[in-house]
Amino acid sequence: MYDRNDFKWIVLGGSILALHSGYINTIGIRSVFGYTVTHVTGLITKVADSVVEQQWVILWNSFIILAGFALGAFFTGILCGSNKFKLQPRYGVIIMLESITLYFFVISCSALQYPQDKARYAFILLAMAVGMQNAMFSSFSGAVVRTSHLTGLINDTFMLIGQYVRYKCIVRKKSAETWKLLVFFPLLSGFMFGCLIGDYAWRKMGYKAILLPATSTGIAGLTFFIWITMKEKEQKANVDTTKDKLSPPPQQIEIQSGNPKKYVDLEEFPDTETETENEFETEDELELKGYR
Repeated sequence: MYDRNDFKWIVLGGSILALHSGYINTIGIRSVFGYTVTHVTGLITKVADSVVEQQWVILWNSFIILAGFALGAFFTGILCGSNKFKLQPRYGVIIMLESITLYFFVISCSALQYPQDKARYAFILLAMAVGMQNAMFSSFSGAVVRTSHLTGLINDTFMLIGQYVRYKCIVRKKSAETWKLLVFFPLLSGFMFGCLIGDYAWRKMGYKAILLPATSTGIAGLTFFIWITMKEKEQKANVDTTKDKLSPPPQQIEIQSGNPKKYVDLEEFPDTETETENEFETEDELELKGYR
């Protein structure tokens, strides 16, 4: 199981990102192209069907979304690196990049004169933003957390409920990992709530409704980046201070050289003993030779 503090951030951050995914997916569906930017499984099915039916336009449209989602996950993999969850500034960078991508989506829709057919290429940026955030939270410490699609979440949720019923009422030998429901339920709720907000925002603003998650993710990413950077600097300073306190003071010797007494570190005379021995050896040699 996770550290209590990490677990809190997993639930909170995952729920917020799931809300954004639901919002963005609703905007894609409500557009004239009807893109489901988070439904990769359905897109793969549509690709296969369009190949059989030789519907090349549908194939190309599906490929646009798949390519965007894959690119987003690819860039996150480069930036994020490890799958082990740890609060670090790079997460803030990824969220800020997602914000920039969403802003470029709005600019592209305007430049390509949405709802004209050529504006469909702007939706690759929408899928890319979802792929970036889903990859960031996809896996860490052996658990899978999804923020952009619900098939796996619903499967895992009701599987755990079934295991709980089995172990509680039938077998009564061991318990299910019901703590995972504390992650799954907020993610499901966040995605659904994001869909509701996205549908309402589309009715009022059209494709410009994406400006809302673009702004909120930008602010959240920047705030997180600044906060975690300052926290890391503070922790590093505390570690350095602790090391200084634990380090033993250098040994000192007293040197009689008048008044007041002077003290010097032994570290300044690392070879004192060796030099003294060499001096005596030299005097003995002189005596043997008859010089003394």
